[in-house]
Amino acid sequence: MEKVVLDKRPCEYHKQGISFCGGYSAKAILEAYGLPTPDHPRDLYPSLVGKITGMAFDIETWPRVFVQRGLQPEVGCAKGQDCLGLLKSYLRQGVPVMVRIGNGYRPNGTYSQWQAKVVGHFITVWGYDDQEKVFYVYDSCVPTERHDHAVPVGNTKRSYEAMSRDWGGAPLLHWYAPPYFYIAVKARSEVERCLRKS
Repeated sequence: MEKVVLDKRPCEYHKQGISFCGGYSAKAILEAYGLPTPDHPRDLYPSLVGKITGMAFDIETWPRVFVQRGLQPEVGCAKGQDCLGLLKSYLRQGVPVMVRIGNGYRPNGTYSQWQAKVVGHFITVWGYDDQEKVFYVYDSCVPTERHDHAVPVGNTKRSYEAMSRDWGGAPLLHWYAPPYFYIAVKARSEVERCLRKS
């Protein structure tokens, strides 16, 4: 049995509106690495359409945002692997992970399988507990009054079963991002920083 809680964390757990989940997730990771972030995540979107709608129409948007700020994103699709094991392996290395899920969660805390098929969403994962069988998650859709203040990092927790279900979800949006899509965001090593400067 293992419990892992990242020692880096966002400054705040902001609540999004209708959109901008990718921006809120990216902002959380940038804050956790101590990097400057805009007041509103809309300013992380490279296009005017993104800034207005809160939608990134290219799955490379967020990796590029991280690279531009000196971080090292690893992008992949965990389908066919031990998905939860892969997520845990990044967390054991101290690396936060941004995952694309099918979002069936309603503001009142209930879950809709139908909604999860059509609503894509980004969340970030910050730790896990094998005994409780949960991941510690920051989900910008969770209403402030429903934040779980008992979790050591993040604003909610998701069971292993729920994470597996959600991470593979939103089949109607797989044209945009495949199931089990993730971005693990690492800090660049000092050597890499020196090489970039030369």
